[in-house]
Amino acid sequence: LKQFIPGQSQSSQEINTPVLKVRGKTIIFANSIYQISNIASLDLLDLSTEKPMPGYFLSMLIAGTILLFIPGNIKILGIVTLAVLGYLYYQWRENKRKTQYGLQLRMSSGFNTIITYSEMDFLVEIMVTLNGIMNTDEAKALTFNLDQRKIQVDQMTGSNIVTGSVQGDVVSNV
Repeated sequence: LKQFIPGQSQSSQEINTPVLKVRGKTIIFANSIYQISNIASLDLLDLSTEKPMPGYFLSMLIAGTILLFIPGNIKILGIVTLAVLGYLYYQWRENKRKTQYGLQLRMSSGFNTIITYSEMDFLVEIMVTLNGIMNTDEAKALTFNLDQRKIQVDQMTGSNIVTGSVQGDVVSNV
C-alpha cells in the first residue's frame, strides 16, 4: 500500500557528495550512476533540524545547586558540576540548529536519493540545470562541484569505456 501513497518511498538513500557529474544521459555521484530518463521528479527538501535541550541539564543544575549548599569540601563538586553544565549548555546553543537542504531524485522505480548540501541556492541552480538537461535530447557533460559551488561545462568524448586499471570511486574515473 505504501508504494501507491504519494510521499512514501520504497527505499531512500541520503548522500553527501562533493561532486555530481552529468555525462550524456547519465548522472553520476558517489558510487552511483543513474539514467536521467529514469528520474521521475526532482524535489528540494529542507532537512534542517533543531536539537532539543537535553533532559539531564535540569538534573545537573539541581544537583550542582544542592551541592553548593552542603557544608564542607563537597561545594567544589557543586562548582565543577555547574561549570560543566555551563560548558555543555554553551555547546548545545552553538550546535542546536543544523541547516541542511537536500535535492531529492525520485526514480521511476520508487527509489529516492537525496543529495545533501548546506546552501539552498546552489541546489536550486543544480535543479534548474538538470531540468534543462531532462528536457533536451542533446548530450551534455557537466560537473557540479559542491565544495567549490561551481558548475563546469566539460567536453564530451566519443567513448564511455574506461580501459585499464580502474581505482577509487566512480566519479573520479568518469
